[in-house]
Amino acid sequence: MEGQPGRRVQPDKSRNSLTAASRATVAIFVLINAAALVRVCASWHTEFMAFLLLVAGACWIAAFGLFELVYGPMLLTRKPDRASGAA
Repeated sequence: MEGQPGRRVQPDKSRNSLTAASRATVAIFVLINAAALVRVCASWHTEFMAFLLLVAGACWIAAFGLFELVYGPMLLTRKPDRASGAA
C-alpha cells in the first residue's frame, strides 16, 4: 500500500486489530447464521423439527441479546459535543 509518494503505509500496531467489540460482532453474525442454518435443517428433518426450531430460536435470542449488550450503551448514550471541546 502506498501512502505519500515513496512511503509505505504501516498498520497501527499500537492497538489489537481484533478488539473485543469486533469479536462480539463476529459472534453475533455466527449466531444469526447458525440460527438460519438450523432453521433450514429443521425443514429437512421433520422428526427433529421442534427441537431444531428451539435451537434456532435460542441462537437468535442469544445473538440479539449480545447485540443489545455490545451496541446498546453506544446507541443509548449521548454523543459528546465536539464543539465544546469535550472528548
